[in-house]
Amino acid sequence: MNIIEKEFETRDVQDTYFSNLSGSQKEEYLKLYEYYNRALVKYLCLKADLQRYDDTLKSLSINIKKVDENDMDIYQLLSSQQLTFLYIRNNLYLDRLTPDELTFLKEKMLTQQMDNEVMNFIAKTFKKVIASNDKMSHTFYGPEEYPFVAPVNALVIGMRFDEEFKAPKEKNKVWKANNSKAIQALEIIKRAMQEEIAEKIDYPVCAIKYNSSSIQKRNELQIDKYKV
Repeated sequence: MNIIEKEFETRDVQDTYFSNLSGSQKEEYLKLYEYYNRALVKYLCLKADLQRYDDTLKSLSINIKKVDENDMDIYQLLSSQQLTFLYIRNNLYLDRLTPDELTFLKEKMLTQQMDNEVMNFIAKTFKKVIASNDKMSHTFYGPEEYPFVAPVNALVIGMRFDEEFKAPKEKNKVWKANNSKAIQALEIIKRAMQEEIAEKIDYPVCAIKYNSSSIQKRNELQIDKYKV
């Protein structure tokens, strides 16, 4: 069982849809899931300049570090080849795609193309794919606490850096000050993303900051290797 399948089996993201698939169907679904996630990140980089916000964090004068892949949750891992500190936090409900849409997605996945056709496809389908199943107006993306609440119909962007990283010989006082500055920078970028990206994609956006205590790390799933 690979890392994504383990994650799907241990949380109620797809209701009964995923668990009812056969072994080969699960394998195909997971490949489609990973491909759609990558395409969505690329679409947001092209349409809403998501990469720019990530680059802003990378260019900070203070020393912040990308989370080690083993310490990421599955959501950050899926976006980690394209982004450093930001990631798509929504669950993807590919079972909402029509048969024709699924056929198109499968054909594109086989070629690994990310052309204009794929970007138009993402623009057309992402709102129904990422909307939560929750029947309330808002739902939790992580612990059931206020900082992790978002509208059910919203693009949710996770934000996380390695808050435990400390440069060699860096004094505790400096380390704490840099962490505080990084968190302040994330808050500024968070507000900017929520307003600017929402306007560009015509859909609500909610950015949520995570840390090691508010996610389930890959290594906690006891899976040695990520593969799709």
